Amino acid sequence: MGCFIAGVVAVPINNVDDYQKLSLLLTTTQAHLALTTDNNLKAFHRDITTQRLKWPSGVEWWKTNDFGSYHPKKKDESTPLQVPDLAYIEFSRAPTGDLRGVVLSHRTIMHQMACISAIISTIPANEATDTFNPGLRDKTGGFLAGSSRSSEIILSYLDPREGAGMILGVLF
Repeated sequence: MGCFIAGVVAVPINNVDDYQKLSLLLTTTQAHLALTTDNNLKAFHRDITTQRLKWPSGVEWWKTNDFGSYHPKKKDESTPLQVPDLAYIEFSRAPTGDLRGVVLSHRTIMHQMACISAIISTIPANEATDTFNPGLRDKTGGFLAGSSRSSEIILSYLDPREGAGMILGVLF
């Protein structure tokens, strides 16, 4: 989310165990900045040292646990965000085993969010057409989790750092 606010292109990397993959992604995307936790950076540095590998050059590493929280100023003195068309690049393995980058634009993400919103808006609002399992209601017929008439709750097990999981779990 911070990358979107900052107007930079994000390249989420979920697994830093594979140095070759990490090096390829940093080189392919021409990354200049990497965000990670202090623990991940220490482990990565230890692995590189013990395996006698070359530290990725041209990349500055920032520890995210050193960051504070974002608190906007009370007066709107900030300049408008300069947002590039490209939102983020997600890498995954092709059936051949090669890493492939999928480029997503802000427009695509907004379209996906609009589609999810349209799907949720089709949920029946009245009891006559409600398809909610009756076994998951209390004795009075109310929802066990409380009333959700003003908003919907979405439970997702998808990784919030990738594709649909990010849209459902972070942005929506």
